Amino acid sequence: MTDLRVLAMSLMGWFLALAIGLLLGSSLGTPDRRDRAYEGLRREFELLRTENQRVQEESAANRRQADAGDQALQDLMPELLADRLDGMQIGLVVCGSDSESLLDGGLAAVLRSAGAEVGPVLRIPDRLRSIPAADRVRFGAYFGSGNVPDEPIPYEGALWAMRGMAAGLPLKRVKELADAVGLGLQGYSGRPLRRVILLTGGDEDRAQAVRLAETPEIRLVDLARDAGIRLVAAEREESRPVVQALHRRGIPCVDNIDRAAGRISVVLALAGADGSFGSKPGAGRAIPAIPIDAASPSPQQAQPDGSGQG
Repeated sequence: MTDLRVLAMSLMGWFLALAIGLLLGSSLGTPDRRDRAYEGLRREFELLRTENQRVQEESAANRRQADAGDQALQDLMPELLADRLDGMQIGLVVCGSDSESLLDGGLAAVLRSAGAEVGPVLRIPDRLRSIPAADRVRFGAYFGSGNVPDEPIPYEGALWAMRGMAAGLPLKRVKELADAVGLGLQGYSGRPLRRVILLTGGDEDRAQAVRLAETPEIRLVDLARDAGIRLVAAEREESRPVVQALHRRGIPCVDNIDRAAGRISVVLALAGADGSFGSKPGAGRAIPAIPIDAASPSPQQAQPDGSGQG
């Protein structure tokens, strides 16, 4: 489908060309030449306006079809996802302000309908405070960092907090670190965390920062692998692509979690499906293959303490 933004820019360009043509018409010579030039511009403008109308109608029709398909999947979701996450605890890590609204968009309800316990929620700002120098050794001992590096590493506090939750450290210790560095933490109970949805996305500037590892996402992906956390990266359909960069590091990803198809994909990926799912360029398929012989995951998948990305 033609990109509406490109078409809009073309239309503005023709408006500008028409205005310049009228202002500079005297330089075209005789009145006949000016009239022919004006008529040519007017015809081009009418053609462009007709094309713009056609593309808008096509876009509206495609959106109606997509919404109808989304509603159909929404209606089927309870049956498709029943018990697939039975007994599993699903943590949510929010990176970037663009992802915050996804927490209120029905995601938690979908996870619960699949049998999951939702929480904890960890919010990681792009500008995270460093661990105070006097506390680094103490926090390092809390969160199993081993030999604490002489110099802080980027997002060190977020990495230690995630490692602490994976190990099931007491709430008091994890909360102490979260407060010290500016993390938002809700709903952590001390139960070891094994499955996490990483909510990400944003504008082009933030997408570029993620690709350059200047935001926490890539470091979290690497930590999850080491800590035995199954991590699924997800973003909204309209955000600039981020999750493909994370998928290349070996984790499943979903690029349209704000749609019914994306939520189905997230649940199936948490339950064991691997791949890149969604509607953006680079996605391997729209949704994972849905097993039709059983509505619930295998006994191995259903273990709350199952580990790894596979």
